[in-house]
Amino acid sequence: MLKPFYIEDKDARSPNQRLNHHRLHFRHRDLQMDREVTGIGAAQVPDPLQQMGQAGPVQADKEGDRRFLQQATGGIDPGDMEPFPPQRTNHISRLSTRYGRDDQLIDPLFAHFIFILPSLSHLRKWGRPKTSCSQKGQIARTVTTLLAIPAKRGRIICLKGEPMTYREAIEYLHSLTDYEKRRLERYSPETLDLSRVERLLDMVGNPHRLYPSVHIAGTKGKGSTSAIIESVLRAAGYRTGFYTSPHLHTFRERIRIGADLISREDVVALVEEFRPLIAQIPGITTFEAITAIAFTYFSRRGIDILVAEVGLGGRLDATNVIRPEVAVITSLSLDHTQLLGNTLPEIAAEKAGIIKDGIPVVTAPQRPEALAVIEETARARHAPLTVVGQDWVWEPGPFDLKGQSFTFRRIGEGRDDLEGEYWIPLLGRHQLENGATALAALQVLLERGFHLSRAAALGGLRTVQWPGRLEILSTDPLVVVDCAHNPYSTEVLREVLREWFPGRRWVLIFGASADKDIPGMLRALLPIADHLIVTRSDHPRSATPVELADIAASVGGGAEIAVNIRRALQRALTLLGPDTSILVTGSIFLVAEAREEWAERNGQPVPEHDRTD
Repeated sequence: MLKPFYIEDKDARSPNQRLNHHRLHFRHRDLQMDREVTGIGAAQVPDPLQQMGQAGPVQADKEGDRRFLQQATGGIDPGDMEPFPPQRTNHISRLSTRYGRDDQLIDPLFAHFIFILPSLSHLRKWGRPKTSCSQKGQIARTVTTLLAIPAKRGRIICLKGEPMTYREAIEYLHSLTDYEKRRLERYSPETLDLSRVERLLDMVGNPHRLYPSVHIAGTKGKGSTSAIIESVLRAAGYRTGFYTSPHLHTFRERIRIGADLISREDVVALVEEFRPLIAQIPGITTFEAITAIAFTYFSRRGIDILVAEVGLGGRLDATNVIRPEVAVITSLSLDHTQLLGNTLPEIAAEKAGIIKDGIPVVTAPQRPEALAVIEETARARHAPLTVVGQDWVWEPGPFDLKGQSFTFRRIGEGRDDLEGEYWIPLLGRHQLENGATALAALQVLLERGFHLSRAAALGGLRTVQWPGRLEILSTDPLVVVDCAHNPYSTEVLREVLREWFPGRRWVLIFGASADKDIPGMLRALLPIADHLIVTRSDHPRSATPVELADIAASVGGGAEIAVNIRRALQRALTLLGPDTSILVTGSIFLVAEAREEWAERNGQPVPEHDRTD
């Protein structure tokens, strides 16, 4: 591998005089080669470059420079090069290029133009060392040598090379501090710091300030509520940006414009553009980087409004840099207790951190101790508060396996533009609470000047999609998946199954992240299960099947072990009886794999995913 290189020219003469004498230093493993570049009319380049053609005269004019550079680089057009302004710290420019743990350092006062040349077949004797040179929008990999040419003082140019692949872009993001894949020990300003994402956004012009937004936090239902709000705004004719996490199948689900996922090409281009900026911010997390990338993407695509779901908590979440038109807090319960607190008031305080001075806030029905915290925070910040269940109520209507209806109405005085009866394709009575909370937030937007109608609300609720949430994959046999991942959500799931499928028993396929309250979830689900199969998803935080089986035994349940979801489904199908169906739950990651496996098993289109790209 090519070791860090240094290019020096401490000659203080003019640029033309500087061409007379430049030293290029290469260090490849234990090999060091010093070459002299001399002569104003021609460059005596290192031996490996001679096979590319002798460089011609260097002209002062742009056309001459173009011809010279084409010759010196084997025909590569200088139009394929972009300026990279060096960040000067003690006259040193750090080019965000990593060789293992070493950095590439170049003195911008003396090395004026740097060109990174792709590896050539005749340079195989050098071992084709691999590295990367980060610059605006591109990465040049498999670097073999460098050609230093004097020009304007302090300007560094990096030759565009082969771009990243989509998989490499995703791997790079996860190479940062990634609390989605490893346990976060403390939820505090020492570990999560809004200043990092604010600094990164400032580097690209603070794009999040260029469009209005809706901000949604909560323990349960924030994803569904966000999806409903986005669907209605889109039905009303708005060009929506939708930012959510985690994803079900592919990273691209996190960043959408309307129903369209961000393209792989846009992911790659944005990661390459942001990489040198990210390198300047020590400790930045994966989620912070993704958030900045998403907000920039939305700005450049000209969205009318952003719907942003909080990642974790609220107060210190990277999304909390936005100043929304309305903040929304969905149902709160005990989850991430090791981070957010062991009591509902502590958790409510973190979620209420998204409330901004003077900005309206809508909350779903909450337990009294949680609601008291939200009310106090709203009062202290002079934020008008709407409480669903008090200011707005809903009444359930008929339901079937395709969806359910409900009536939404205001209590007391105030505008009631969105009152009426609605139908929603999401199953479970808890989704009516999410629908009512979304409609209350949309009513706030309407009163703040957004053009919304009841017809748009009807259409948006009717067409909303949020897979993996009490989703029926098959009716014969009956296979249900749900992303419930804490005791409260599994209790809700149990009651919904009893209401929607009375008298039915379940073969429970269960997997969960190791940091979840697994005993609490199993206690909620075992009463409706005839058989328990424990397995794991292909996610680093997943508890092992053996660990899950031990926990099941500790709460009074016996469990079979399956090494993966494929084996679990195969076994579950053999256990079905006339009144027995399959339920997969415990983790969004397990549900994603179950959806993919079931589709493949039945010859259906398999959802696009990132694991084998």
